[in-house]
Amino acid sequence: MIVDSEERVLPQINLDLCSGCGTCVDTCPSEAVALIDGHPVIVHPEDCAYCGDCEDLCPEGAISLPYEIVFE
Repeated sequence: MIVDSEERVLPQINLDLCSGCGTCVDTCPSEAVALIDGHPVIVHPEDCAYCGDCEDLCPEGAISLPYEIVFE
């Protein structure tokens, strides 16, 4: 497995809040998310555009997009 020198920041999914409705899967423009055993999983992290659609459209508020503030 090849690992990028930069670690990717990915949406965080709180499975305690998730109902498994699949809205995140249906709305992901890059098809990076899939339902596995009734739970969303980012199956293609390299394709995640970090667009925020999953966070905005999740009816349970189970997805968040963490960010890091970098001062240069």
